[in-house]
Amino acid sequence: MKWLLIGVIHLYRSLPHCFKRKCLFKETCSLHVLRMTRESGFRMGIRNLRIRMAQCRTGYVVLFDGDVKHWVVRFANGSIAGRAEVADFVLAPYMNFSVRTL
Repeated sequence: MKWLLIGVIHLYRSLPHCFKRKCLFKETCSLHVLRMTRESGFRMGIRNLRIRMAQCRTGYVVLFDGDVKHWVVRFANGSIAGRAEVADFVLAPYMNFSVRTL
């Protein structure tokens, strides 16, 4: 079963870009699920696929976190991701803003 899931992921990754969504995360969803499937097996791969698909393109807000002095993304479920986890194209428009902190 593990190899079936890995095969499906490789088939998906071979599709042209016009058929795929632009992933919000630096480690794309397919790469993440592929890595977890190889490391932990079929069940963990399916579990991570469900979690990532639930987070895929969810509503998010880009905020400036004054504590760490960086832009962060807050997702609809309340979790926060820093610039290490988020793809550069999401934060690129905000990098030129000047932000005053108190």
